[in-house]
Amino acid sequence: MIKVHKEPDDLGAPHECCCLCGKPTAWWYFPNGLGFSEEAPTGSNEVACCQTCAVTATREEMPSKQEWCEREGRKKKAV
Repeated sequence: MIKVHKEPDDLGAPHECCCLCGKPTAWWYFPNGLGFSEEAPTGSNEVACCQTCAVTATREEMPSKQEWCEREGRKKKAV
């Protein structure tokens, strides 16, 4: 199980898809554990992860932000 943080409500509808299942989500995994706080460093390695996947996911199986972005880019090019 990994901890995920809900994005701020003022961002509107979910804009990203879970890095594990691909469903739209407003929840994010922050490897540094800080979440959406002022202490979170810019350029951190957060990735979108829905609450359902977070229950069974482990830190080791979470992609890096770069891996996730590259995979999402390939999906968009294929469409």
